[in-house]
Amino acid sequence: MLTGENGILTQAQRAKEETEKAKVNEANVLSSYEDVIYEVTGDVPQVSDSNPGTLEGSGTEQDPYTINSIEDLVFFADDVTNGNNYEGKHVKLEYSLDFKSELSYVDSDIENFCGYNGALKNALTSGNGFRGIESTNPNANESVFYGHFDGNNCIISNLYMNGLYTDNFVGIGLFNNNCIK
Repeated sequence: MLTGENGILTQAQRAKEETEKAKVNEANVLSSYEDVIYEVTGDVPQVSDSNPGTLEGSGTEQDPYTINSIEDLVFFADDVTNGNNYEGKHVKLEYSLDFKSELSYVDSDIENFCGYNGALKNALTSGNGFRGIESTNPNANESVFYGHFDGNNCIISNLYMNGLYTDNFVGIGLFNNNCIK
């Protein structure tokens, strides 16, 4: 009863082996799901930005202005919105950015940055959220960004925008429709 082909010890050993096989199979399935998720969403790295809120580079094709953090993206949007059209300049997104991830900020708690009230991450992920790169006059039919923007195969995720609409302006996005050439 304890030993032999149908004994309790033999059955316990088989159950243990089946459990181990199931664990290995489960780990393989989970790993394949993680691979699919990574391929779809990308992995957001810790940004490296020695001067957040300042675009590095000279704006040429060989040395573009680089967006290295969410603070840089916010500054860039604010700069364009306030009239810098970047005509003939090159701007490049250097990292994938996730507005909800601390890894995409140098200081997510920076206060009152580029017109956002309170802690930056909270301001960008609640209320009106990110204002976008837009014309200073949303009713104008003219573009204000005349530069070259290279997304560099990077992903911007969890971009929250809850902007206000007017009768003549309904475009909302990273680049609002009255902003691009």
